[in-house]
Amino acid sequence: MPTITSTTQLTETNIDLSSNNTSVTSEISSTIFETMTIIPSDFNTTAITMINASEQFSTDDNENIVSIMESTIATTLSSIDTDISTTTTTTGRTTTTTMTPPNLLINPDAELGSLDGWNQNGPSPVMIDSNGQFNENYYPHSGTFCFVGGEGPDSPSRLVQNVKLLGGVQGFTESQLDAGFLRAELSFYYQTYNQILVPHDLVQVSLMFRSASSILSTVDSGEKACTTSHPGWCHFIDSFPLPTGVRSIDYTMIFSRKGFIGSDIDCYIDDNSLKII
Repeated sequence: MPTITSTTQLTETNIDLSSNNTSVTSEISSTIFETMTIIPSDFNTTAITMINASEQFSTDDNENIVSIMESTIATTLSSIDTDISTTTTTTGRTTTTTMTPPNLLINPDAELGSLDGWNQNGPSPVMIDSNGQFNENYYPHSGTFCFVGGEGPDSPSRLVQNVKLLGGVQGFTESQLDAGFLRAELSFYYQTYNQILVPHDLVQVSLMFRSASSILSTVDSGEKACTTSHPGWCHFIDSFPLPTGVRSIDYTMIFSRKGFIGSDIDCYIDDNSLKII
């Protein structure tokens, strides 16, 4: 906003700022020291502040100063239209990124074409299947490979993988693991070969929570058979609180034969996932 500041010696000064027409009149007798600040009427504000001082000056000096004031005011008012500053405000955008917890399992879907990352832990070996080789038209849920119960006289077959939490992929500390707000999310897909008049073979996944030296607790999905379609996949997902003191988790796939005919364990698991959320 334009302002005019003038220092002069006046006894009385009258200024009319309406409609940008300015006249200055002065009656000079005894002289006082004055400071005048003017904000033009274009901004609907007129302020005249006078500060009196004791020093007096001559009449001739007063006349010269009044003349200077008239010239200064006229020049300032003529430039009002071009002396307006503009402030441009730039609106910033805040972007929030949500991090998705990683799947902590190695080779969770057998897509390596092998059992790398897993340990056999049962009387019969788990196998990997591709393109419906184990049972015709029973294909992986995704990709090229999946896990199947296998074949052998004994049941169940199992695969186990130990997942380190303390200092693992997500770098958890002891205090974070023991804080009581983290959960283990378990997810997998399963399908069951349909045999007429024979009970379905079943799958199950368990999580064993381990401290540095002992087993703390175990949770599981329960035994599952996908009977909604043959062939076809079902999905299991659930989450469980981490017990205090947990430092690693044993993730175990279990394939159980329930039929009384044959030696195959005809049930499948694919796309395993273990996340800490």
